[in-house]
Amino acid sequence: PSQNPAVRYTIGTVAHGAVPPLFAPLSVSGQATLAARSVDFSTEVTGADASVRVMAKGKHGLDASQGHASLRLVPLEYRPGGPHPGTLLPSLADLKDVSGHVEAQSPLTWAAKGVDGTARFRVSDLSFQTGLAQVLGLSLGPALDKFLPPSSPPGQSLRIARIDPGVPIDDLALTFQMLPGKAPTLLLDQGTFRLAGGVFRLSQVTLDPARDRQELPFQVQDLDLSEVFALLGVEGLSGTGRLDGPLPVQILAGRPKFVGGRLAADAAGHLQIRSDRVRQALGAAGESAELLLRALEDFRYQELSLTIDQPTKETAILGLSMLGHNPAVLDGYPFRININLETN
Repeated sequence: PSQNPAVRYTIGTVAHGAVPPLFAPLSVSGQATLAARSVDFSTEVTGADASVRVMAKGKHGLDASQGHASLRLVPLEYRPGGPHPGTLLPSLADLKDVSGHVEAQSPLTWAAKGVDGTARFRVSDLSFQTGLAQVLGLSLGPALDKFLPPSSPPGQSLRIARIDPGVPIDDLALTFQMLPGKAPTLLLDQGTFRLAGGVFRLSQVTLDPARDRQELPFQVQDLDLSEVFALLGVEGLSGTGRLDGPLPVQILAGRPKFVGGRLAADAAGHLQIRSDRVRQALGAAGESAELLLRALEDFRYQELSLTIDQPTKETAILGLSMLGHNPAVLDGYPFRININLETN
C-alpha cells in the first residue's frame, strides 16, 4: 500500500443560508495527501457558471492543529454579454454593462487561536451602470496586512475616471488606510475630484461606519460659477467667475447635506438675474425693487460670495452677497446686494 495515500473529494454545492445570501452556490473539489503528521491539500472552488474559480493549496499539521494555505482568484475579465459579478455576489446582480479586470490572492494561516493572513486585490478599469449612476474606469489596488479583523497599511489608492449620477464627477482619487475594528474605519489621507469645473479636496478625514454622522470638510478651488448656476437650476440666473472656499458636507443616517458652505469669487465677474417669477414676486415692492431688478439684469461685480446650506433633503438655501454695478443703471452707481435663493 502507498505510504502517502491520496484522497479526492467533491462537494456538489456550498450555499449560504441567509436571505438574501451573501454569495451564490459554489462547488468544491480537490485532493488531500496524508503524511505522517500532516495533510497536504489542493482545492478548487468554482462558481455556478465556472467564471469564478478560486485555487487553494496548503498544508495542515495534525499534531499542532495549525497550517497554512495560499488562495488565488483566477483573474476575471468582465465584459458586456460575458461573465457578470452577480454570478458570485447576488447583491450585484442589478449591475449593467459591466467591464473590467479583477484578481486577488491571499496567504492564510490558522491555529487553535483562529485564522489570520493577508490579502491583495487588484481591480483595473472597472465600469458599470447602476440604477443611480454610471461608474467608469474604477481602479483599486488595496492590500490587507491583517485579514481578521481587516486592516491595511497606509497609502492604499482608489481612482475613478467618472461617476455620473446626473451630475458628472470626474477624476476621483483617494489615498486611504483601513484601520481595524468591529466595523473597519477608513482614514482618508487625501481625496480629490472635479465637479463643475472646480477641484474638491479632502484631507485627514476619518470615516467610521459605526457613527451615524460623518463630516466631510471639502475645500473647493476654481469652481465655475456658470456651471454652479446651471446645476442649481434657478430660473433666469446666470453668471461668470471662479469660486474658492470651504464647502462642508454632513452625512447623517446615510443622507448628505451642505452645512455652512461659503465660497468667494477670486476676481471680478458678471451676473444676470432675468426671471419672470422674481419680477412677479417683487412687482408690488415699489420703485426700489424695480431698481434692484434692473441692476441685476447686467450686474458687474467686484466682490461676490455664495453661502450654501441645506436645511432639508429637498431644499438648499443660497445666499448671494455682491458689490458691483450695472453701467446702464444710475450711471453705474455701486450697489451692495444680498439675495437669498431657495432651490432643490
